[in-house]
Amino acid sequence: MSWARDTSGVVNTTKKIARMVDADDIKEQKRMAKPETLKDIIEETMRVSGVPYPVPGQSINVDPINHPAHYKVGGIETIEYMKAKSTPEEFKGHLRLTAIKYLSRTGYKNDALQDLKKAQWYLNRLIKECDDANG
Repeated sequence: MSWARDTSGVVNTTKKIARMVDADDIKEQKRMAKPETLKDIIEETMRVSGVPYPVPGQSINVDPINHPAHYKVGGIETIEYMKAKSTPEEFKGHLRLTAIKYLSRTGYKNDALQDLKKAQWYLNRLIKECDDANG
């Protein structure tokens, strides 16, 4: 029984595979390198999330009251998904309570006028839902 075998071919093949794996790892690390600036981070986040990001020289339509862009990621507005997943009573309760939330925080967070407009939006939607339910 001889333990002495020629393993040079196996060793050389293993070394080649290790070099190939290392080269692939380096390529992947370079591809996944972290952005260097805040602007790069924001652009990458917006690109990945699907939220529109203004490109220099190009404008985008952003409506923070009626149709915020971040509520449309995924192909359906969040409010429509919530309606689909709740009973009519639950959905109307959500609209009422969200209007109260915006009225309650008016003047304490962000822009007071924007909070009032958001409360108005939820109240208008609640009125529409009630009208639709009544025929």
